[in-house]
Parts: sequence; structure tokens; C-alpha cells
Amino acid sequence: MSIHIDASRALDVQPTGVNVYAREIIEHLPLTLPGAEIILYAPEWLRSRAPEVFPELPVNCRWKFLRWPPKFLWTQIRLCISWRVASWKKGEHVFFAPAHVAPFFSPCGTVITIHDIAFDVLPQAYSWHERLFARILTRRTARRARVIFSPSEETKQQLVLRYSIPAQKIIVTPLALPCGVRVRAGADEISRVRLKYGITRPFLLTIGRVEYKKGTDIVLGVFEKLRRTGHDIDLVLVGKPGVGYGAIRAQIEASPARAWIRELGFTPENDSAALYSMASTYVVASRYEGFGINILEAFWHAAPVVALRAGSTAEVAGDGAALAHDAAELEAAIDRVLTDPVERAALIQRGSARAADFSWEKTIGLMRPTFL
Repeated sequence: MSIHIDASRALDVQPTGVNVYAREIIEHLPLTLPGAEIILYAPEWLRSRAPEVFPELPVNCRWKFLRWPPKFLWTQIRLCISWRVASWKKGEHVFFAPAHVAPFFSPCGTVITIHDIAFDVLPQAYSWHERLFARILTRRTARRARVIFSPSEETKQQLVLRYSIPAQKIIVTPLALPCGVRVRAGADEISRVRLKYGITRPFLLTIGRVEYKKGTDIVLGVFEKLRRTGHDIDLVLVGKPGVGYGAIRAQIEASPARAWIRELGFTPENDSAALYSMASTYVVASRYEGFGINILEAFWHAAPVVALRAGSTAEVAGDGAALAHDAAELEAAIDRVLTDPVERAALIQRGSARAADFSWEKTIGLMRPTFL
């Protein structure tokens, strides 16, 4: 059997949750399928990233870098052609797209991971053409795919409800803690990160794109109220600008708490690990999540987590986070964490236990039968 995998997302220079998922699956899945030939596809311009991201891969893996000068429509044209040609060869072939998008004209043997359908649930966070493209592509590939992997029951139910996909066709395969963040930050690492970013005071932390979908505007509003009620604390925002960043930037500029708001942009995994460990509270205010891998990262690094109930957030966090229904409850929960050391300690303990419930071994165990 030959398993053809779109590995392009795994090579992203500044990985987000979907990119991390693709990387972890490519690292772990081939080890459980020693008899299969694994072909990893990526555009030629990402060739230099491959040995950096994957310094060692099993002997049954090989790369296939595809030349395609423009940096757009690579999946829908160049990769599509290669997959179609491969499917005509003798033998059994499976095509796996681990990051949302499969070629529009994929062979029927396609397996795809659909991480969420936020473009339907939260349409205001996307442009009209992004929504149109995502809906058409999701509808077609979901119906043609042999199996769909979903990271949460939330995403599965949305696919069943909105796209009439048979429930038995969808396998829930939860994500897990990225292997790269499993090293906890020591005192020297924390000191290095404090010096690097000039962090000298207690702070609330949020990691993810700075955008409307992630609820950055909600975090800013809650932070201002906490400052007004006497909490002498900073807010640290980590992540690239996303959709709606212009309005968020204007909100920061106009905020009475502007002097205590820090934007760090994208940070390397080692820096993020230290930031989690240093944070007084990790705040999740996303308006919708298909999974929310940062919650597990915060649990692992002993940051108390306060989160809005949205999408799969409660499903992933379990009892490991203080969950809120709205901004007022979010503010109250953060206040308790900041003022009650007993509750803070209990939350950290429950979060650590919750993180242990997820592993890539479990995830791969759920996925493996599909490729046999």
C-alpha cells in the first residue's frame, strides 16, 4: 500500500495548531505502518524546511517536492495533478490531507482531516470569498472522502448537521500536546525569556492569532475592567495578526490600559513554554474552536486556564479550566484565580491531570485502522 500525504502545512515557518497537527501526524503515523510506502508531498520552495522540521523519518517515508512557481493554487493544481497520476498506478493508494484542504478533484480514496467549520459557524470572521471557497471545497471533499477525521465531537456534529455527512464516516481523533513543547521551562530559560521580552511584572497571557475569531477584543475589554478594579497586572498577547486586527489595534491604542498591554507577535516554541510557566492566568476567549491545542499546552506548563465556552473548548478543557459563558463570568473567574491561591493551585492540578488524557499514541491508534 502507498499512502500519499500532503506535508506542505507541516513545514510552515510559523506553525499554528493545524500546522502542528500535520507535523505530529507525519512523525507518528509511519511508525505504526512499517509495511506501507509513505510519500510526503510539498512544494519545491519548502524543500529546505524538510530536514529542519523532520530531521529523522522512518525508512518507509520519502519526499516528493513539486515544482510550481506561483505560491498559490499549489494544492488545487500542482498537487492535484500528482495525486491523480499516482492513483492510476497499480496497487492500493490512499491520499491523506491532514490540514483541511484536499484537491477539488481528489480520487475517491481520499482521507481528510476537517479541523472545524468556523467559516459557517462564525461567518463574520471570514471574507465572503473565503467562506464561499471553504464551503464549496468542504462540501465536495467531505462527500468524496472515504473517511473524515475530526479533532472533536463538536466538529463532527457540525459536519453532520450542516453538510449531512453520515456520522459513521467521521472518526473523532483528538489532538495532543505537541512533542516540541514537552520540555518544561527551567529557571534559566524563564530568565532568558524575561530579559528577551522585557517582562518584569505579573501578566495575563493569551496565545493565538490576534483577531476577532480568537476573541482578542473580549480579552482586552476584560483586562481593562480588571485593571479598574485594582489588579496591577499586564496583558501579553502572543501571535500573528489575523482577521479584524485593524479594529483590535485601534482598540489597544484607545485603551486606558494601553501602557500595560504587550504584543509579542509570533514566538518560538521554547519562548512560549516559558511564557506559559510565567503567566498568572492563561485566558481563552475564542468565539469558536474546533479543538484548541493551546489549552493543553497551558495545562502542561502549569498555567491556570480560564476560558469561554465556545465550540469544543469545554470538551477539550474538561474540569481542568475555569469555564465562563460570557465576558462578565470570564472576568470573575480570572479575578478568583488572581486572588485565591487555593483555587489557583486546584485549577493547575486539574489541568495537569486533564492534559495527561491526551496523547498522540491514542490519536494514531484511532487513525491507524483507516490506512490498513
